[in-house]
Amino acid sequence: EDLVRARHAHALAERSLRNLLGFQEGEFTVADTAPAPAAPQSNDFSRHPELASARELERSAAAAVRQARGNYQPRLNAFTSLDYDYGSKWNGSGESYTAGVRVHGDLWDGRQTRAKVNEARARLEAAREETRKLRLVLDLEVEQARIALAEALERLAVTEKTIAQAAESVRLTRARFAQGLTLSTQLLDAEAAWTAAGVRRAEAEADQSIAVAALRRALGLPQLDASSNH
Repeated sequence: EDLVRARHAHALAERSLRNLLGFQEGEFTVADTAPAPAAPQSNDFSRHPELASARELERSAAAAVRQARGNYQPRLNAFTSLDYDYGSKWNGSGESYTAGVRVHGDLWDGRQTRAKVNEARARLEAAREETRKLRLVLDLEVEQARIALAEALERLAVTEKTIAQAAESVRLTRARFAQGLTLSTQLLDAEAAWTAAGVRRAEAEADQSIAVAALRRALGLPQLDASSNH
């Protein structure tokens, strides 16, 4: 019964992987082995794409505040012009130059500038708050991935000993069974315990890979190292 469920789960996983990769037609084969990227030692997630995007939005909001404040300042314009006149009757000509500076500003704009500044400040505060919340989320994801990875490594160490003990138990039980000193049910129980230990080790290995992937995702790192990305 467990084998039937495992086969169906395996087929469903392959189908999900095909859809995820965008393969609609053609042959699709999943390799027996996969690259095993190393777990990063640092918890620095400052290069995370989402965090970089949030910082850009914050800088854009800060620039909008400066732009809105600029409406309080007077505007300065400089201008120059050149005129050239030519007389068709007396063949005379003349040139004139004009240059000047113009300063103008609003004496009162119905508090429109103040409203725009307040709106820009509110957007800046919202952008800063979103950045802060994102940092908290990423920090939590990194911590959760670290804890999950440590748990998986501890389980791997435990299952190593469990498998060794189960294998030794099977060896002794088979020897006793060959001499007629034990029942077949006891031999089956020992072999079932050995198999269960192997399953638990496989689960721990899978959880380790998932924890490493979650950690790399939280840190904004690619899932595959450059050396293993083919």
